[in-house]
Amino acid sequence: MARVVELKHALVRWNPPNPDVAPPDVPASKLPPFPFPWEYVNLDDILVDLKLPPATLDVPVPHYFTEDRATELRNRDKLVQGYMNLKLGVDQVFVEVDEDPSASAVEMTLERAIEVIQRNERGRQGKARAVLVKELREEEKQRRMFDMSASSAAEKDPEIAASNIQKVYRGFASRRRAARAREE
Repeated sequence: MARVVELKHALVRWNPPNPDVAPPDVPASKLPPFPFPWEYVNLDDILVDLKLPPATLDVPVPHYFTEDRATELRNRDKLVQGYMNLKLGVDQVFVEVDEDPSASAVEMTLERAIEVIQRNERGRQGKARAVLVKELREEEKQRRMFDMSASSAAEKDPEIAASNIQKVYRGFASRRRAARAREE
């Protein structure tokens, strides 16, 4: 675990900070060699280059962490429930939301909405086209490799072919003997 922490510190130290969070009056070449206090690795540029969404960096919490703490969490919930019953005399306290959810909605003209929809559709079509081109390239690559292997197979020496057949048969025979030995 210590090695993982050391590796994280090294990544933070070697990865230049995001210019948006750097002090405005200090040029990038004059930034201190030590990491920022929050120590995070700035992977924004890499995500953009790889065309990946930020959700790919989400690390799921392993089940054994939550399973190990299950009794601890149940005890904590019981304690909080007891305090709520003792102090407030109720089982649940509902928190009022101050924000109006419609306040975050932006007023948009019809032209702007059409423009946004068209841009998104062009992006979707571009992604689909890129996937298709990638698949075609992979098929072409596999076809070339198959053609090369077929032509090189005809040029092989008969002794090499015989040794390959022997190798495959010996592997098959040894697996069959092992399976029979397990059955007995």
